[in-house]
Amino acid sequence: MYLVDPQGNFSFFANLSVDDDGAGDEDVALVDTINGIGFNTEDGLVYGIDSGNDTLYRILPNGFMQNLGVISGPIGNTSNFSGAFDNDGNYYILGQNGNLVLVDGVEDLEPGEGTTSTLLAQTDVRASDIAISPSDFLVYLWDQQDNQLKTIDPETGAVNVIGPAANTSNF
Repeated sequence: MYLVDPQGNFSFFANLSVDDDGAGDEDVALVDTINGIGFNTEDGLVYGIDSGNDTLYRILPNGFMQNLGVISGPIGNTSNFSGAFDNDGNYYILGQNGNLVLVDGVEDLEPGEGTTSTLLAQTDVRASDIAISPSDFLVYLWDQQDNQLKTIDPETGAVNVIGPAANTSNF
Protein backbone atom coordinates (compact mmCIF):
# COMPACT_ATOMS: atom_id res chain seq x y z
CA MET A 1 0.00 0.00 0.00
CA TYR A 2 1.28 3.46 -0.86
CA LEU A 3 0.48 6.95 0.32
CA VAL A 4 0.15 9.71 -2.25
CA ASP A 5 0.79 13.26 -1.08
CA PRO A 6 -0.95 16.35 -2.58
CA GLN A 7 1.95 16.83 -5.00
CA GLY A 8 1.45 13.30 -6.38
CA ASN A 9 4.52 11.74 -4.75
CA PHE A 10 4.25 8.07 -3.74
CA SER A 11 5.71 6.65 -0.54
CA PHE A 12 5.55 3.09 0.75
CA PHE A 13 3.13 2.65 3.65
CA ALA A 14 2.54 -1.04 4.35
CA ASN A 15 2.35 -4.54 2.92
CA LEU A 16 -1.17 -5.86 2.81
CA SER A 17 -1.12 -8.67 5.32
CA VAL A 18 -3.85 -10.09 7.51
CA ASP A 19 -3.65 -9.39 11.25
CA ASP A 20 -7.15 -9.50 12.71
CA ASP A 21 -6.36 -7.61 15.92
CA GLY A 22 -4.08 -5.07 14.21
CA ALA A 23 -1.29 -5.57 16.74
CA GLY A 24 1.19 -6.86 14.16
CA ASP A 25 1.83 -10.22 15.77
CA GLU A 26 0.02 -12.38 13.18
CA ASP A 27 1.15 -10.73 9.95
CA VAL A 28 -0.03 -13.40 7.49
CA ALA A 29 0.60 -12.48 3.86
CA LEU A 30 -2.52 -11.96 1.79
CA VAL A 31 -2.67 -14.70 -0.83
CA ASP A 32 -5.25 -13.37 -3.26
CA THR A 33 -6.11 -9.90 -4.49
CA ILE A 34 -8.53 -7.42 -3.03
CA ASN A 35 -10.99 -5.63 -5.28
CA GLY A 36 -14.17 -3.60 -4.92
CA ILE A 37 -12.29 -1.22 -2.63
CA GLY A 38 -14.19 1.58 -0.95
CA PHE A 39 -13.59 4.20 1.75
CA ASN A 40 -16.17 4.31 4.54
CA THR A 41 -16.70 7.87 5.77
CA GLU A 42 -18.51 6.57 8.86
CA ASP A 43 -15.44 4.88 10.39
CA GLY A 44 -12.63 6.29 8.21
CA LEU A 45 -11.46 2.86 7.04
CA VAL A 46 -10.98 1.16 3.67
CA TYR A 47 -12.75 -2.10 2.83
CA GLY A 48 -12.29 -4.59 0.01
CA ILE A 49 -13.33 -8.05 -1.12
CA ASP A 50 -11.39 -11.08 -2.25
CA SER A 51 -13.26 -11.82 -5.47
CA GLY A 52 -12.17 -15.45 -5.46
CA ASN A 53 -13.96 -16.35 -2.24
CA ASP A 54 -16.08 -13.29 -1.29
CA THR A 55 -14.09 -12.64 1.89
CA LEU A 56 -14.49 -9.11 3.24
CA TYR A 57 -11.42 -7.27 4.54
CA ARG A 58 -11.02 -4.06 6.54
CA ILE A 59 -7.74 -2.15 6.15
CA LEU A 60 -6.66 -0.65 9.45
CA PRO A 61 -4.80 2.67 9.79
CA ASN A 62 -1.49 0.81 10.35
CA GLY A 63 -1.87 -1.04 7.03
CA PHE A 64 -2.83 -4.40 8.50
CA MET A 65 -6.02 -6.04 7.30
CA GLN A 66 -8.78 -7.70 9.25
CA ASN A 67 -10.50 -10.73 7.73
CA LEU A 68 -14.15 -10.00 8.49
CA GLY A 69 -15.41 -13.29 7.07
CA VAL A 70 -17.32 -14.39 4.01
CA ILE A 71 -20.16 -12.37 2.54
CA SER A 72 -23.15 -14.59 1.80
CA GLY A 73 -26.02 -13.91 -0.57
CA PRO A 74 -26.09 -12.68 -4.17
CA ILE A 75 -22.58 -11.20 -4.06
CA GLY A 76 -21.10 -14.59 -4.95
CA ASN A 77 -20.26 -13.78 -8.54
CA THR A 78 -16.46 -14.22 -8.15
CA SER A 79 -15.81 -10.94 -9.97
CA ASN A 80 -16.58 -8.09 -7.59
CA PHE A 81 -14.86 -5.43 -9.63
CA SER A 82 -15.95 -2.15 -8.10
CA GLY A 83 -17.03 -0.90 -4.72
CA ALA A 84 -18.02 2.37 -3.07
CA PHE A 85 -19.60 3.64 0.13
CA ASP A 86 -22.29 6.25 0.42
CA ASN A 87 -22.14 8.90 3.16
CA ASP A 88 -24.24 6.70 5.47
CA GLY A 89 -21.66 3.90 5.46
CA ASN A 90 -23.53 1.62 3.05
CA TYR A 91 -21.14 -0.50 0.97
CA TYR A 92 -22.15 -1.11 -2.65
CA ILE A 93 -20.49 -3.63 -4.97
CA LEU A 94 -20.93 -3.88 -8.74
CA GLY A 95 -19.88 -7.26 -10.11
CA GLN A 96 -18.71 -8.25 -13.54
CA ASN A 97 -22.12 -9.82 -14.10
CA GLY A 98 -23.77 -6.41 -13.64
CA ASN A 99 -25.33 -7.17 -10.27
CA LEU A 100 -25.40 -4.23 -7.86
CA VAL A 101 -25.43 -5.48 -4.28
CA LEU A 102 -25.42 -3.91 -0.85
CA VAL A 103 -23.08 -5.45 1.74
CA ASP A 104 -24.78 -5.28 5.10
CA GLY A 105 -23.38 -3.62 8.26
CA VAL A 106 -19.63 -3.65 7.61
CA GLU A 107 -18.51 -1.14 10.23
CA ASP A 108 -19.83 -3.21 13.16
CA LEU A 109 -18.29 -6.54 12.11
CA GLU A 110 -15.82 -8.43 14.25
CA PRO A 111 -13.01 -10.44 12.58
CA GLY A 112 -14.33 -13.67 11.04
CA GLU A 113 -17.98 -12.79 11.69
CA GLY A 114 -19.12 -12.56 8.07
CA THR A 115 -22.18 -10.76 6.79
CA THR A 116 -24.84 -10.90 4.12
CA SER A 117 -25.49 -9.06 0.88
CA THR A 118 -28.70 -7.86 -0.70
CA LEU A 119 -29.33 -7.73 -4.45
CA LEU A 120 -30.38 -4.21 -5.42
CA ALA A 121 -30.37 -4.43 -9.22
CA GLN A 122 -29.51 -6.72 -12.11
CA THR A 123 -28.04 -4.53 -14.83
CA ASP A 124 -26.20 -4.93 -18.10
CA VAL A 125 -23.26 -2.68 -17.21
CA ARG A 126 -19.57 -3.49 -16.73
CA ALA A 127 -17.37 -1.04 -14.82
CA SER A 128 -14.00 -1.19 -13.11
CA ASP A 129 -14.91 1.61 -10.70
CA ILE A 130 -18.01 3.22 -9.29
CA ALA A 131 -18.70 6.34 -7.24
CA ILE A 132 -21.77 7.38 -5.30
CA SER A 133 -22.85 10.99 -5.40
CA PRO A 134 -23.64 12.51 -1.99
CA SER A 135 -26.09 14.92 -3.64
CA ASP A 136 -28.33 12.59 -5.66
CA PHE A 137 -27.32 9.18 -4.14
CA LEU A 138 -26.88 7.63 -7.60
CA VAL A 139 -24.11 5.20 -8.52
CA TYR A 140 -21.92 6.67 -11.28
CA LEU A 141 -19.84 4.49 -13.63
CA TRP A 142 -18.13 4.28 -16.98
CA ASP A 143 -19.65 1.30 -18.83
CA GLN A 144 -16.81 -0.49 -20.59
CA GLN A 145 -19.14 -2.29 -22.98
CA ASP A 146 -20.30 0.79 -24.88
CA ASN A 147 -17.99 3.53 -23.53
CA GLN A 148 -20.71 5.57 -21.87
CA LEU A 149 -21.05 7.38 -18.55
CA LYS A 150 -24.09 6.02 -16.73
CA THR A 151 -25.89 6.08 -13.42
CA ILE A 152 -27.70 3.37 -11.51
CA ASP A 153 -30.44 4.27 -9.06
CA PRO A 154 -29.92 1.85 -6.13
CA GLU A 155 -33.56 2.25 -5.11
CA THR A 156 -35.09 1.29 -8.47
CA GLY A 157 -32.26 -0.34 -10.44
CA ALA A 158 -32.84 2.09 -13.29
CA VAL A 159 -29.80 2.66 -15.50
CA ASN A 160 -29.54 6.06 -17.22
CA VAL A 161 -27.06 7.18 -19.87
CA ILE A 162 -25.42 10.52 -19.23
CA GLY A 163 -23.29 10.42 -22.38
CA PRO A 164 -21.59 10.32 -24.81
CA ALA A 165 -23.31 8.41 -27.61
CA ALA A 166 -22.44 4.72 -27.54
CA ASN A 167 -18.93 3.82 -28.72
CA THR A 168 -17.99 7.38 -29.68
CA SER A 169 -15.33 7.73 -26.96
CA ASN A 170 -12.11 5.84 -26.40
CA PHE A 171 -11.81 6.89 -22.77
